[in-house]
Amino acid sequence: MTELLTECRFYFEADCVSEKQILEISGLSVEASDNFLNATIKMLATTDKDLYTWFRECCSGSANESMARVSAYDQAGIRQALWHIINAHIVKYEGPRFTKADQNRANETIVLAHTGIERVQ
Repeated sequence: MTELLTECRFYFEADCVSEKQILEISGLSVEASDNFLNATIKMLATTDKDLYTWFRECCSGSANESMARVSAYDQAGIRQALWHIINAHIVKYEGPRFTKADQNRANETIVLAHTGIERVQ
């Protein structure tokens, strides 16, 4: 029986980026004419700088395109779905916004250009 992907936790990772919890994702799509839309991913910030480092490497031309992945885990921690983002590279990085009244957790947002998306699980 097919399971619904409800109450899942979603994570992003790439060849050069450790797993990060996704808060929001958009643009995980491809059109029939093989037009690839940029994907925007908002994640919880962590103490490592791997997202920012990858962005700087992409800007300088020293980074290779990377296989990125979006995974959905159920409440038991079992991966239930997996998407590959092929030949991904960051074209925009946005750090957290801080305000005095804000009680939210710090986050980072990236925009990925790519050459395709594939649902593999």
